[in-house]
Amino acid sequence: MITSLRPDKHVSGPWRGGQVWTLDGATSTIKLLAEAHIVRMKTVTTSLIPVDAQSIGCPVACRVDGDGADTYTIAEVVGSAFGADAPRDNARSVAAGTFSPGIIPRHIHGEPRLWWSEGEA
Repeated sequence: MITSLRPDKHVSGPWRGGQVWTLDGATSTIKLLAEAHIVRMKTVTTSLIPVDAQSIGCPVACRVDGDGADTYTIAEVVGSAFGADAPRDNARSVAAGTFSPGIIPRHIHGEPRLWWSEGEA
């Protein structure tokens, strides 16, 4: 069987991939892939970040409101996963300044995992 996998998305509709960059009590910073090749730091209340994602370097997906990268505000944060090429030590990568945004979960963007599949399984 031959299959073609659909690539992971970091930007889809109002959703953007991000990474928890700082956790400072009531406020936290998410480094956000605001648009293709445009990265912005956004401050959110820590309570907006799911408890399971409240660690430095954790991948997240964020629903944004606003007219563009500079005016986006984060309306919702969900836990995510890294793409296949992301570093494996999240906190160390953040300390080194390496940004690896989370992917948009497939249940959000609704696209199937495969482009196509041919042959028998």
